[in-house]
Amino acid sequence: MTIKKFTIEKNDFLDRAIEGFYALDYTKYKEERNPDFLVTLKNSSFNDHTKPEMMANDTRLIKAKDEVKKYVHTFLSCIKLNNNSIVVCVVPRSKADFSPEQLYFKKAVKETVQEIGGFLDGTDCIKRIKNTFTTHKARANCPNNDGDKPYPGITKETCQINREMIADKFVVLIDDIYTKEVNVDEDCIQALLDCGAREVLGFFAVAKTKKKDRMTENELPVIDISDDEIPF
Repeated sequence: MTIKKFTIEKNDFLDRAIEGFYALDYTKYKEERNPDFLVTLKNSSFNDHTKPEMMANDTRLIKAKDEVKKYVHTFLSCIKLNNNSIVVCVVPRSKADFSPEQLYFKKAVKETVQEIGGFLDGTDCIKRIKNTFTTHKARANCPNNDGDKPYPGITKETCQINREMIADKFVVLIDDIYTKEVNVDEDCIQALLDCGAREVLGFFAVAKTKKKDRMTENELPVIDISDDEIPF
């Protein structure tokens, strides 16, 4: 398994460049080798567990969660610093009222942090309390897709952030899919810095959106974690 490195550039949402890492390319749902398990986690809304079809969906959801855990475990296991000084946070989903089944990505990260040990579990540190617009394509045109689209400061205005948890701490921020120009992750990084984090050491996404007409992806430096470690 390889971890690819890129730079999240400074922009209107983020006042400094941050090192980013990801494991997989996200191209299109159901396209060959696309990490569709992330779509399972994003779009799950299974509430009735008494029906056989819902039980089957639960199995698919758990399988997707366990797939995420492999990549998060690989990433976190490579960090060099004293883990006890690092808080692992998760980018919150867009809605405040998502069911537990729709929060399985966070559950995957939480379980991984607890299993590895040593890290500070900040997976509940950023909690959405006001709905925002769901930016990924599958939900973009839903009639119930309420809330503002990303703007600088939206994380602080729509989330409850545990400032005590991150105060003067090193933070690693994790998300499922990173897409440049959306700026949800950039704004979340800035919110952590504004709320007292000592430093956001890095950002990790299981996958990064890849445009077919963008050839620079092949030029990104690649870290083979079997031979090296992420340089934190």
